[in-house]
Amino acid sequence: MTQEKRAELMREYGEERLVRAAADGEEFGRYLRTNRRLVFVVENGEPLRREIVVGRTSTREIEVLSGLQPGEVIMVGANTEPES
Repeated sequence: MTQEKRAELMREYGEERLVRAAADGEEFGRYLRTNRRLVFVVENGEPLRREIVVGRTSTREIEVLSGLQPGEVIMVGANTEPES
């Protein structure tokens, strides 16, 4: 089942860059085949694939350095792979 989650950006060192991890044990947005970090951002009800750059990670939070803006809605739990 696919769920929509609002990207929760948190303030650290004056910059909004942390997103809560979608699910325990999952690597946020990583496609192992290509080693790219991709998320699906929902715009006008449609999922759009977008590449992100991540920094530090923990079991609960992931630092997003670029690719997402505060308040954007992302999909989590989709079992799809990027097209080649």
